Amino acid sequence: MDFKAANEYLSGLVSYEKRRDFKIEDLNLENVKKVLDDFCDGWKGIKYVHVAGSKGKGSVSHLISDYLVRSGRKTGLFTSPHVVSICERLRVNGADVTEARFCELVDLLKERGGKELTYFEALFVLAIKLFLLEGVEFAVLEVGLGGRLDTTNVVTPVVSVLSTVELEHTDILGDTLEKILNEKMGIKKDGVPMVIGYQDQEVYRFLEGRDGLIFAEKKCGKCGDFREGNYNVAILALEALLGSVDVVVFSDVIENFQLLGRFDIREIDGKWVVFDVAHTMNSISALIKQLRFYFSDFDPVFLVSLMKDKNVDGILEKLSSVGEVNFVDCGEERAVFADEDCFSGYERLFGSLKKDQVLVVTGSFYLVGKILRAYYK
Repeated sequence: MDFKAANEYLSGLVSYEKRRDFKIEDLNLENVKKVLDDFCDGWKGIKYVHVAGSKGKGSVSHLISDYLVRSGRKTGLFTSPHVVSICERLRVNGADVTEARFCELVDLLKERGGKELTYFEALFVLAIKLFLLEGVEFAVLEVGLGGRLDTTNVVTPVVSVLSTVELEHTDILGDTLEKILNEKMGIKKDGVPMVIGYQDQEVYRFLEGRDGLIFAEKKCGKCGDFREGNYNVAILALEALLGSVDVVVFSDVIENFQLLGRFDIREIDGKWVVFDVAHTMNSISALIKQLRFYFSDFDPVFLVSLMKDKNVDGILEKLSSVGEVNFVDCGEERAVFADEDCFSGYERLFGSLKKDQVLVVTGSFYLVGKILRAYYK
């Protein structure tokens, strides 16, 4: 099976990432447990770190994984969604799984018979299989959706993490902050410490009286850098996991930390372009703060595409308050329709970009991924 065939096989499975015609109670964990028991012998023996949240969970997951790797511990990382390649979702010791290795894993699953799995379940099972074959000691798992009934919640971790929670996926997780929080807190296990990232006051009120929680403080320094909050959460999680953290090693991690599509600054043909997958109100606010710090002398020009379940009006209003907004269609069924497609929109804006402007591609993983794949492989 080649890489194209492997992707086609997985694409033939039911994907709740693309579908929205389901309710949270439609999900269950029993199916994936059975497959893991049959296909991934010894999967419960890995030391897991389980990370949920609305904003920052991907960054926190990578930070924890990067530290473990740099401190000499063989570590797997499972995240979602991917930006450019599906191989980004499965990592061992800081490296994406190779296409050849990915195909081998899909072949193994296909031989076993994996058609009863959903797309996300299959990728999770492939990740666990990879981690076992590679002999990892630790595995950091980023929750896909919610937490309570997310596929990753089959594990009993050594430590759990909840990054910032906000209103998101309200059509599935619930229409109030409390409902969404309760879904995400569903990853908490008895006797397992849980690190709580910086939250709005309303969330803190809902968390009052719950046992086993370790609260991080948001200590923002220069530029109101929201990443400092992620750093604090990662350190607390690592301390809960290992007992202590080597400050020198962690400083090296953050000094070299950059995620694809997360305030991803690129100078292209003498012009500045920022790719950022921000798609919630808080993450858009963080993006604006970063732009004001790093591009204080530049006028932002936004290329934006949003999914229908996001706060479309609120995000567009916030972006419009600081720069020119160009709304485009990224071609996904879940996306809000626009007259201009994302490729012609990008070419038009990049071509006309002035020296005192910065082009910002934002609003969804789909938009950022498609532009990066099309122009900057």
